[in-house]
Amino acid sequence: MRMRRIVYAGVAASVIGVLSLQTAASAAELFDSGGTWNAVCDSHMTCRLTTSRMPANDGGLAIPSFVRADKANAPVAMVLPTINGIETLSRDGVFTISVDGQEVATIPVKNLRKDDAEGGYVTHDQTLVQPVLAAARVGRDEIMVSYLGPDDQEVATADLTGLHASLDWLDRQQGHGS
Repeated sequence: MRMRRIVYAGVAASVIGVLSLQTAASAAELFDSGGTWNAVCDSHMTCRLTTSRMPANDGGLAIPSFVRADKANAPVAMVLPTINGIETLSRDGVFTISVDGQEVATIPVKNLRKDDAEGGYVTHDQTLVQPVLAAARVGRDEIMVSYLGPDDQEVATADLTGLHASLDWLDRQQGHGS
C-alpha cells in the first residue's frame, strides 16, 4: 500500500511538472500579423507590440514599441529607440510622433528614462502613450517618429499594416479589453 502511494505521488508530481513546463512554454507566443506590426508575449506574459527593425538607410531611427506587463492595470510603456539602441541623446532633444501627418505627441528627452535593456528611451506616462496608441489604431497610412536634437536630426516612418490586429491579439492574450 505504501509503495502504491509513492508511485502515485511520483506520477502526480511528473504530470504537474510536465504541465507547468508546457504552460510556460506555450505562454511565450508570437503573433505575426503579416504586416509591419507584430506582437509577442514572453513566458511571464509581458507583451510587446513592435515593428520590424528599420534598416539604417531608411532613416535609422526605429518606430516606437509598446510594452505591457501582465498585471492588473499595468500601464503601457512606450519605448522610443535610438539608432543603435544604446546611444545617449541630448536632454535638449525632442521626439515628435505623428500619425497620418497629424502630430500626436511631442516628448522632450529630459522627460524620458534611458533604458539600454529596452534599447532607447521609455515613458510610462499614459497621457503621452494612450493618444499615440489611439491615433495609430485608427490611422490609415503611417506613423512617423522624428528626433530633433542640438547636433542631430532623424526621421523614420512605418506603415500601420498589422497594428490593429496585433493590438487586438495582445489584448486577448492578457485578458484586457481593446
